Amino acid sequence: MGQNINLLTLRPLKLPFNNINSNVKESIYLYSFLKLLELFFWQKKLFLTNTFFFLFQNKIFFTFFIFFRVAKLNLFYGKKYKKVNLIENFNKKSNNNLNLMFNSLKKLKKNLIIYKIVNLNKNLKKKKIKDLYFFLKRDAQIIFPRRHNFFLDFLQLTMLFIENKIKINFFIKIIVEMFRILQKKRHGRFLGFITMYFKSLINNNKYRKFNSILGIKIIISGKLKGKPRSNTFNKTFGSVPIQTINSAIEYSRAHAFTIYGVFGLKIWVFRKI
Repeated sequence: MGQNINLLTLRPLKLPFNNINSNVKESIYLYSFLKLLELFFWQKKLFLTNTFFFLFQNKIFFTFFIFFRVAKLNLFYGKKYKKVNLIENFNKKSNNNLNLMFNSLKKLKKNLIIYKIVNLNKNLKKKKIKDLYFFLKRDAQIIFPRRHNFFLDFLQLTMLFIENKIKINFFIKIIVEMFRILQKKRHGRFLGFITMYFKSLINNNKYRKFNSILGIKIIISGKLKGKPRSNTFNKTFGSVPIQTINSAIEYSRAHAFTIYGVFGLKIWVFRKI
């Protein structure tokens, strides 16, 4: 009898580091630094979606991709910052805190640290977000109770996810945050929303020109709908090949810690090459 092949062992593994160093202590220190930096951006109502860094001799080059949340933009646009660059204004306000954090890298004994911040909000188009808003507005009150700003963030991140501006390992955190606060009686509505949502991403003709997604597979396991035993929600939208090694398939998993127990989420995304 045939047996399914675990493609995760065959495809090249994407490590969390862009530059692998033989010094284990240095790699662990950089990993902990990036986690602290992600928490710092989160407190500033920003999402650190991705990070690239490169070690060259005595220099470290960083590139941070950040997303300004709606609550942050309302703070800017509600005052006197309409004509001010968001990145420049953020650097002015957070310069001291960033310098303190980067000073902690002195233990690596590098002479120069260069960082660049990329604003992902510039890639958004209001017309596409409005169409998606009216399509998902009916379920917003149930899936996003008392969190309208987070719903607007979800719409914008969806457009970035379609255009492959953000990766699945970050986008799954947004889905976990949606699921985490739901009551058990709303699990069924959430599963229906996820089904409708992913179907629209693949089958909607409006997104075909800039959509790179060919298929999505999602698995949610746990005590769904308050049942005493664990069960699994397994859905595939489009085509997700499992017998080819060279396909561009992204995979990520995460856990949602709720008052009803721990739920596991796994997502596969098949994109155009």
